[in-house]
Amino acid sequence: MKVKFEIKHWMTGALLFEFECETLKEAVCEAVKRGAYLGGAYLVGANLRGAYLEGANLEGAYLVGAKGITPQTLQILGTRHALIVRDYGRIEIGCHSKTLAQWEKHYTKIGEAEGYTAEQIEEYREHIASCRKFMERYKLLEKPKEQAVAV
Repeated sequence: MKVKFEIKHWMTGALLFEFECETLKEAVCEAVKRGAYLGGAYLVGANLRGAYLEGANLEGAYLVGAKGITPQTLQILGTRHALIVRDYGRIEIGCHSKTLAQWEKHYTKIGEAEGYTAEQIEEYREHIASCRKFMERYKLLEKPKEQAVAV
């Protein structure tokens, strides 16, 4: 059932975006797709798991309790594609989203299929290793048990 979602600024109450759809996640994704400014958006408790948010401006957004996003996010700009860590144990590279283990095992094959040079494949191996260190440092390799059940 479609309803009208209004995404408002958490302090001023100003309307940032509105869209008729079935979930808040769909509304947020549509706002991002349309280039809407979501700085300061009130998204408390939103389930954003799997939402494509590349390029979203969520500076100052109120995300307390939002599901499906990590408490720490990493973005690395490589020579071909960006690498993003924003979900527990997963890395997005370009349009591919895979577990850390999958990237570590298959980065060469994926890089070759995407037309990467040997030098670029090595660059991305290093970036994936940096993502691992980041995940280890911030305990993002696996979802905390209480969050794994809630999602």
